[in-house]
Formats: sequence, C-alpha cells, structure tokens
Amino acid sequence: LVVALQRYGFRHDLDLTAAAQRAGRWLFEVYPHPAMVQIWRLDRIISYKKGGIDRKRAGLYVLREHLLRLAQPTHGLRQSALLNEILTVDLQDLRGQRLKDYEDTLDAIFCAYLAWYCWRWGAERNEMFGTLDDGYIVVPRGSVQPGSGHGSSEKTK
Repeated sequence: LVVALQRYGFRHDLDLTAAAQRAGRWLFEVYPHPAMVQIWRLDRIISYKKGGIDRKRAGLYVLREHLLRLAQPTHGLRQSALLNEILTVDLQDLRGQRLKDYEDTLDAIFCAYLAWYCWRWGAERNEMFGTLDDGYIVVPRGSVQPGSGHGSSEKTK
C-alpha cells in the first residue's frame, strides 16, 4: 500500500517533530485499538471485531458513543449529515459482510481522525513506537476527554 500511495505523491517519512500542520501528502501507520485505549483512557480494547454477533454489536455501540464525543466542536471530528447517518445505523439490521463492512467504516473514521490529530498536534500529543525502517505505529499521547482540550482548535500548552 505504501508503494502504491507513493506513486500518487504521498511520502512515507514521518518525523513527529515536524508533523504539526505539515503541508503535503504523507502517510504513517496507526492501529485503532491501541489508539482507542490511549485517547479514551480505556482499561482495555473495545471488543467489536471478535466473538458472536451480540458481542460485536455491543462493542460497536460503545465505539459509536466514543466517536460521537469526538464530533464535539472542541475535539476536531467535524459533524456532518454523512457522519450522523453512519453513526446512527441500526445495528440490528447488520449481519455477516454488512456488519464487517460497518466495523471497517468505523475503523476508517477513527483512523482518519488519528491522521488529523497527528497533523494538528505532531509530537506535542503523539508518539511513535518503533522506527520507519523496522516498523512502527503512531499513538496519541494523552486523551480526548470532555474538558481535556486535546481536540480543540486552539493550541494549548
């Protein structure tokens, strides 16, 4: 995927110290589960990928609640009719591949948020585990909680 995106002008050269509001097209690795644990101060991952359908749905309800909180004005996820439509899908109607596609859609929304968060805050509120050469992930440092200001449009120190 990295090679394919590089053909379209994306650069795979993350330097968190220079990432805050960096111009251009660039890419980096994130994994939703560790980022969710960190950004929402969870004791463990939200279980929505494995288990029976009821367990998956229960996890998806929890994930949606967290994503809705990111859509508050101070946290950076922009409200839209499409986001609202996605976050209010009736989970009882989803089974099999449609449920899997929905899980993937919520992951994509969260990963896009993580990309924005890294672009917005850089090293101030993100950290990289590993190296570009050997493999890595970028994880938010701190949390986005009501009153935390971590998603706000104003930089705070």
